[in-house]
Amino acid sequence: FPLAVWAACTLYLGGNVGKISDDWSLSLRDVVTGEAERPFNPWKQYPYYWRPLHIAMIFTVGTFAFDDVRPVGVFVACMHLWAGVSLFRLARLGTRTWAAPAMASTLWLAHPMHYEVSLWFSSTCTAIASAIAFTLMRWQARAVLDEPASPGRARDLRLGLAAFILGLCVSGFYEQPAAGLAVMPFILAGVWLSRPGARRPARRELRGAAIVVGGAWASNIAYGVLLVLTAPQGARGGEKSFVSSDVLAQRLASVAHSVWWHAGGNRLRELTLGSFKAGLRELDNAAGVAIIAGLVALAASWALLMILVPGQRPAPRAQQPHAPSSASTPSSASNPARVPASPRSAAGARVLWTLTGIGMIVAGMLPVAMLARQNVEPRTMYFPLAGAAIVLSQLLDLLMSAGPGTVRSRSAPHARARSPLALVVIGARCLIAPAGAAVCVL
Repeated sequence: FPLAVWAACTLYLGGNVGKISDDWSLSLRDVVTGEAERPFNPWKQYPYYWRPLHIAMIFTVGTFAFDDVRPVGVFVACMHLWAGVSLFRLARLGTRTWAAPAMASTLWLAHPMHYEVSLWFSSTCTAIASAIAFTLMRWQARAVLDEPASPGRARDLRLGLAAFILGLCVSGFYEQPAAGLAVMPFILAGVWLSRPGARRPARRELRGAAIVVGGAWASNIAYGVLLVLTAPQGARGGEKSFVSSDVLAQRLASVAHSVWWHAGGNRLRELTLGSFKAGLRELDNAAGVAIIAGLVALAASWALLMILVPGQRPAPRAQQPHAPSSASTPSSASNPARVPASPRSAAGARVLWTLTGIGMIVAGMLPVAMLARQNVEPRTMYFPLAGAAIVLSQLLDLLMSAGPGTVRSRSAPHARARSPLALVVIGARCLIAPAGAAVCVL
């Protein structure tokens, strides 16, 4: 069902959503001859260390593969799906039920504020960077908390190098998800507390956590140093692009107000209403009625199936990605997964995951607040809203997991809660593509 929602939201026009103004400026072909320069240099217009992977991708595709917008539009939609799936897998580490992160991630996938990132090629770097960041955040739990086959400092250094490279990939596409890597310690602590029989971290685990998290943070430091050293004064990252200390408080207040205006104020209200109106006009035909009827039927069938199919017990502890291997805990197969050792551990883990979401919101907006000429736009709300989805998944999981110790992930209350919300977000985001195309024309 989430896949159907995603497809209806992003692929109704088959990827043919046109180009925005930024997309038209991505070609490096000669305007007279139509030929690309040889040797081809995608960093020609930005010869400094600012989002190097993003610049290489958009100018290469814009020069050689953007004559037909449909494949590029499908690629952009798939990157948004990748980010949504990665967000679900990350949020799932901190919940007892899979329904809570599934519902929060589906809402995030279909949020109308994401029309830029999910439809326009120039903004897809945000989705790619977010997907890599979510993957890195989830991978660190396995890397640090799994019982290694060959423990040692050499392994820890390899993990730290891998985290550093992945962190450079994140910042190489977009800065906001890179800033969000600041919450990595909260995730590690939350996963550790949610393990059965939580104990004090071993020295090996603490050393591995310091090296992996330090590698990721070091990549951000390296990116910032390279940007400041190479950027011209008037460009982003240059001396004159940052907010001065005397107006920093005013700038932070302005950004906070703008975030609220986008997330819960007039911008969201007008965008949602516009999406409904554009969607209703576009759906006023047989194909549109069939699409909506199919989505409603799929939602109802999925909800009915979850009501009728009895709940399943969670996988044994040895199969969990963040649990020690079964070789070290022979009796772990009889322990339910994701059930903390005590109510205190459960509460602590939930607080840490909630702080993770809040931290993603705050850290994600810091790069926006630090730059004097950077406005809060729908694309800059992409990663912070993922933090809001983490918080929402914790709230929903708290409501859904109340009761017996056995995790009932397919109970009737879950289905009743999921289906109406999913149907509402379809209307808010379905067929946003025509609205985006109208903006391109205007």
